Amino acid sequence: MLMNTFLIPKITASELYSLPFFISAGLSPFLGLLIDKVGKRAIFITLSSLFVVLSCVLTIILIDQSYTSANYSFLAPLIMMGFAYSIYAGALWSSIPYVVKANTIGTAFGLCTAIQNIGLTIIPYSVGKTIYKTNDVHKHYGYVTE
Repeated sequence: MLMNTFLIPKITASELYSLPFFISAGLSPFLGLLIDKVGKRAIFITLSSLFVVLSCVLTIILIDQSYTSANYSFLAPLIMMGFAYSIYAGALWSSIPYVVKANTIGTAFGLCTAIQNIGLTIIPYSVGKTIYKTNDVHKHYGYVTE
């Protein structure tokens, strides 16, 4: 997407696509401390979800533009996604011990990890399939068709 839509060189695109994960790796401990001090995990989880939705909507809007040279506007949704991941990690995972019995915490973490990994496996596969089919039929890169 970064190469085809935003005309970013291959090496740069591959490096920048991991930006949300680097942001999350660096920011998660600090947001975790903030969430521990403030509490209100449900509000933080909702905020994280809103950041994800906003990031996806912004990406859709940016994809639908025509670019004639390298355009780095996609960095805004990638950075936003990094913040969303950080908030999510600090708020959701730390909520598990509050909602399950002490003798089932390991099972709860295992189940949550399994569900997360299923999503991380199936969703990218589905997106790739969608992009592949969209490109063949509509000659357009991305999820939005003309």
